[in-house]
This record gives sequence, C-alpha cells and structure tokens, in this order.
Amino acid sequence: FKNYAGGGVILCSDSIACKGGVIQAEFSCWTWRETILDSYTDNEVPYKYSITLRVNGRAVASTGSVSSHWSNIHLVGTTVAPEGAVQVTVEWALQGMGENYFANAAVSDAEVPQFCVGGTTLLIQNRRV
Repeated sequence: FKNYAGGGVILCSDSIACKGGVIQAEFSCWTWRETILDSYTDNEVPYKYSITLRVNGRAVASTGSVSSHWSNIHLVGTTVAPEGAVQVTVEWALQGMGENYFANAAVSDAEVPQFCVGGTTLLIQNRRV
C-alpha cells in the first residue's frame, strides 16, 4: 500500500474487433478490504474503494464507493460502439488515507495488505442491432 499513489489502477484489460452496433461488457470478482485498522481510527469513516468498467476510456459502470470487508462485485455496461478496435478495461481505486491513518494503529506498518481482488471474469460482446 505504501507504493499506491492514488487514481485508477488497471486490474484487467482486453480488446475486441468491433463491427459497429453495441458493446456489452460484464465483469465480476470478489474483493477484500483490510478492516483491522477500522477499530483504531475513532470517529472516522472507513476508507473506501471503487471498481470501474471502461470502454475506450469512458466509464460505463462503477461500484461507487464501497467500504465493506468482503464483497462480490458484478458490473454490466452497454454502450454504442464504433467500427474497429474497442478497448475494455477494469480499474480499481482506493480512497486516500492521509498521512496519519496508520499513526494510532496497533499495526502501523503501511506494508500490511489493504485491498485484494480475485476471481475475476471479463466478458465482452459485440451486439448488432
């Protein structure tokens, strides 16, 4: 976590040769967020994460802010697709914790894993109307 500088980090990416029409992308995974530090940060909202599904750089679906310990994520996005190569990416981002987040924690090392994603699947379909 000490190396994370903020912003979206690409979790997975794929492309498809599109024949026009519509692109539908589906993504699913499970997520885990460290919660031991939640008990040492009085009167603070636990930090949050989000996962965003993008088609050619444009967000088509997002989890919004999530702060639960374990979650199953399923995103579906549909958008108009031009003819040619279409890039689909999935990104994760964490809310910034600030410099003092680890200061009062029993586990004060920023190297403790804070977020994990697994069981990922990405399906991309080109649908013509």
